[in-house]
Formats: sequence, C-alpha cells, structure tokens
Amino acid sequence: MGVTRQICNVASVVVLGGGTASRLGGVSKPDYRVEGTRLIDLLFNQLDVIGFSGRVIAVVPECVELPDHVTKTLEDPPLGGPLAGIGAAVETLRDLEDDSLVALATCDAPMATLIIPELLGTLISQKKSVAADLRLAGVAPISSDGWPQFAHGVYSMGALRSVKYERNRSIHSAFKKLNVCLVPDSRGLCMDVDTPEDARAFADLLTKRKWRVF
Repeated sequence: MGVTRQICNVASVVVLGGGTASRLGGVSKPDYRVEGTRLIDLLFNQLDVIGFSGRVIAVVPECVELPDHVTKTLEDPPLGGPLAGIGAAVETLRDLEDDSLVALATCDAPMATLIIPELLGTLISQKKSVAADLRLAGVAPISSDGWPQFAHGVYSMGALRSVKYERNRSIHSAFKKLNVCLVPDSRGLCMDVDTPEDARAFADLLTKRKWRVF
C-alpha cells in the first residue's frame, strides 16, 4: 500500500503546542523559529510531505496564528499539561467513530510526523495478526534510549477515549496502560526542541539531512 493511500486511513492529526516553554525563555513554542521558520509551520509542512490533507486539531493558546484549515482548541483552564491537551482534542473530535485513526504530534518535534506512514504500515499489519481479545490500541515510536514516544503515535479513537485525561499528569503514565505496538525511531525523527542548544542541533540536522522544509 502506497504512502498516500496509507495516510488516507488517518482521520485527524492532533498537534500539541501548549506549555510554558520555560527552557526556551518562556516564548510561545509553536511560534519559536528555527532557521527563520516557526516550529509549527515546519510540522504543517511535513504533513504536506507525507500527503496528509485531512483534519488537523492544534492544541495551542489563542494567540497562536494558524492556517484556516486548522481547528484550534486548548484544555480549560490552560496549562494543564500535554495529557490534558490531548483530552481537549479528543473532545473536539467527539464526532469520530471509535475505529477512526488519530495521529498525535508535537510542535517541538516537527519532523516526527514523517514516521506516521511507517507507523500506519505497522498498525495495519499488526491488526491482521492480533487476536480480538488483544485489541491493539495503536502504534508509537520508541527512541534509541528505550523511551516510548507516545506523543507521536497513531491510535484508534476508541483507545483515546478510554484514557483518563487528568491535569498535570504525564502522557507516559496514562498511555503505558494501552496495548501499543512500539516501532524503533531509527532515523531520530522524534528529536525535540526544548532548549536553545536543541534548536541549534536541530538546525544543523535540517542542513545535514537535507530534509524537505519548504
């Protein structure tokens, strides 16, 4: 199955972009620029690269400017953490059926969206082999240090609805209870930008790897 056909299986992409970005000086992380381009725009561009043209939900503060096709939401009250942010997006997507697929993404790791087709391929093949009583919730990357990158996974809407979205609780603590297949992030796509040093390293990678940015 080709990449474009695979990506059509995803009903929506949820982009997390809240938080205080304290290690970046308290700036708006979605608006933080690397090589002159906002992190969130880099992410949107990578969605174009993989051929995604569907529904995008951005969990960002009201002040963040977004393309017209992107729906904005945020946990209420704000600053409840990324898990609460996912909960706000799940509520926004309440019209989706339980078997719909939803991809998660974060604006501070914009290149991680490039792994979505690979995750989809794994999910489709695993669903054919996993017994009904071991229903697969989704698939997510795992970094080289062995840490599951649940915030970059693809999940069924039913699985996302089963999570308890508490404020100020980590995504890992909630999602580790789900039956998630883990796929190695062999290309280091989940590299995130949390500090100015990260931003410089990321800019260097953009040049070295010749990733298609715009």
